[in-house]
Amino acid sequence: MATSTIIQKLYGADESIAVPSVGQDNPFQSARQCTLRFRASGAVAVGETVRFDVTQPDSERVSVVNQCTAGGAGGNRLAVGVAIEAAAGAGDFINVVVGGYVEDAICVAGAGSGDLLGCVTAAGELEALGAADIRGAIAIALENEAGGTCDVWVITKFP
Repeated sequence: MATSTIIQKLYGADESIAVPSVGQDNPFQSARQCTLRFRASGAVAVGETVRFDVTQPDSERVSVVNQCTAGGAGGNRLAVGVAIEAAAGAGDFINVVVGGYVEDAICVAGAGSGDLLGCVTAAGELEALGAADIRGAIAIALENEAGGTCDVWVITKFP
């Protein structure tokens, strides 16, 4: 896993439409996210919250992820981030946002702008945490949930 924090850059309009492209969707999107590449141990959909798969041996416990399971009132404390690529099954490699902006993360109905989110009752889905137990927070909602998704800021848990 990477152990450095890189300098981020805002891309200009000419860079986003250049061929070859620098990979930005538009000139207003900034590189305000930190992604790491993990191997999946099962199917994962784009926008789902993933966690470390601690059933793996030794150091693979922190290099292999799977869909978050419901973590109860405290969320899922093994949660790592939000998948921005899908995994069809075990062995696929996916990019996961471990800190920063994610558009259209899968959220439980009712999540509101500013809510602390964790994986509470639905596997792979972010949900507002109660004030009494926010230790499992993985993200902050940047808007109200609509259609099962919302934009979030993933809370960086490690560099």
